[in-house]
Amino acid sequence: MTAIEKFDAASAAYLRNATFTGKSADTLENSRYRLSRFREAWVAAHDGEPEHDPDFTDVLNYRDGLLENGAAASTVRQYLVELRAFFDAMEKPRFVPGISYPENPVDTEFYPTVKKRPYDMILTDDQVKMLLPYRKPENAKKATWTRNYAFVALITAVCRSIS
Repeated sequence: MTAIEKFDAASAAYLRNATFTGKSADTLENSRYRLSRFREAWVAAHDGEPEHDPDFTDVLNYRDGLLENGAAASTVRQYLVELRAFFDAMEKPRFVPGISYPENPVDTEFYPTVKKRPYDMILTDDQVKMLLPYRKPENAKKATWTRNYAFVALITAVCRSIS
């Protein structure tokens, strides 16, 4: 089995397991996309036919390529988190009989630093006004929309009473 065939079989098993553990269709599609992006970069870096399993250098090249092509640090971090989870699962030879990666090539030290928004940056009045109308956006989840709206309304009321 070639390194690419091994990766493809492992990816298929990983995604199949994610399906059976109840991951949403969106999560599965995101996982599929992230794994395919890594595969494309790995294959391209080895002129179409890697002779070895992905290693630390391949992961670093992938990360650097994403960043050089303008991906946000938070996006790159999420791609690497997914890749690390994949290789963690594949470290267990029982996960897919005959297929394992004995060492995870994704080290958490490879994750780019993501700047978090400071707590002192509150919403502007215009942003709050956009949140207040009780119109559920099309992409909002029906199950959580009412709860989330209640949070916004409560926080807005508290902020108004303080100021």
